[in-house]
Amino acid sequence: MNKIARSNLRVRLGDMVSVQVCPNLRYGERVHILPLDDTVEGLNGSLFDAYLKPYFKDSSRPVRKGDHYLIRAGMKKIFREGEAVKREDEESLDRFRYDDNGGARKQLALIREMVELPLRFPQLFKTIGVKPPKGILVYGPPGTGKTILIARAIANETGAFFFCINGPEIMSRMAGESEQNLRKAFEEAEKNAPAIIFIAEIDSIAPKREKTGGK
Repeated sequence: MNKIARSNLRVRLGDMVSVQVCPNLRYGERVHILPLDDTVEGLNGSLFDAYLKPYFKDSSRPVRKGDHYLIRAGMKKIFREGEAVKREDEESLDRFRYDDNGGARKQLALIREMVELPLRFPQLFKTIGVKPPKGILVYGPPGTGKTILIARAIANETGAFFFCINGPEIMSRMAGESEQNLRKAFEEAEKNAPAIIFIAEIDSIAPKREKTGGK
C-alpha cells in the first residue's frame, strides 16, 4: 500500500487493516477533482484526456471527499481551466513517510524499534518489565536527512508531536538562560505528549569536557 492510499485510509505502516466487500456503492453523477498547483505548474495539454479519463474510466474506483490520487501519464503538456488548488502549508512537512527514505533501511529499522514501539505499544514494555530507551544519537554528515527524512518520518508515522531544537540557536551567554530555553522546550513537549524531541547539532549544547572551559 503506497503512502497516498495510507493517507486516504488514515492508517500507518504496521497498522492492522480489515477489508470488507461494499457491493452497494452508488455511481457518482458529478465529481470535482482539483489538481494541486505544484503538480501542474508549467504543463500544457488536456488534463482530462491525459490523466483523469484513463485513470477513472471503466475502473470502478471508489471516490471519497478529501481523498488524494496519484495519477501518472506519459504526456508532458496538459491543459487546465480555472485556478489550481493550493497545497496546504503543513503538508510540506507532514508528507514525509518511511518510504521516502532511501539507503538507510538498517538504521531506520533500529530507530523504529527504539522509538516507534514504545510510543505505539507502551503496554508491551510494561508487561515484560523492560524500560524503553529514552533517547538515541543520530550522527552523520550535514544534509543527509537526519532531521527531515528520519525524525520527521517517525513523527508523522506515529502521530507524535514533533519538536525540533536547534542547538546553536538555543545557547545563550547569559547565565542560566540556555537551561531555561531548553526547559521550556521539554515542558512544551510534555504538554503535547506523546512527543519526539529532536536536538540538531547537540554538540553545541553538550560539547566535549576538555572544550567547555569550566563553564
